[in-house]
Amino acid sequence: MVDAAAGTLESLRVNRRLAFVRWVRKTHGWFGLWGALLGLMMGTSGVWLNHRATLKLELPAQQQLNAQLALPDPAPATAEAMAAWLQGALKLERGPNNTRVEPARPAPWDRQLMQPERWTFAFGGPDRVVQVEYWAGNRSA
Repeated sequence: MVDAAAGTLESLRVNRRLAFVRWVRKTHGWFGLWGALLGLMMGTSGVWLNHRATLKLELPAQQQLNAQLALPDPAPATAEAMAAWLQGALKLERGPNNTRVEPARPAPWDRQLMQPERWTFAFGGPDRVVQVEYWAGNRSA
């Protein structure tokens, strides 16, 4: 009876070890497959970037435009109000992706002068980018 129990216990250990070895082999295979695929992708992009002068990548035509917008009277008092007004004035579907407000600070060339707040807005998506800069107190953006 004792020998049968010992044999069963030993077979359970062997089965666990066998299952673990199978799992390690499967995992190793999948990691190797994905590692090889990642290596091929990195190699292709590396060759492409190193030879970018001869392997031209066709890019869509880009248009860069600088303009000034006259602000309404009274001018928006907060960055959120300015973002809402810009969205309507520029006929954009979505609000800004990024709004940054830099507080007023002394001018670097003269510590007695104060530089006003600076608001920066970034609108757009993959097909277009609109960046707007506004200095508090200015009549245009």
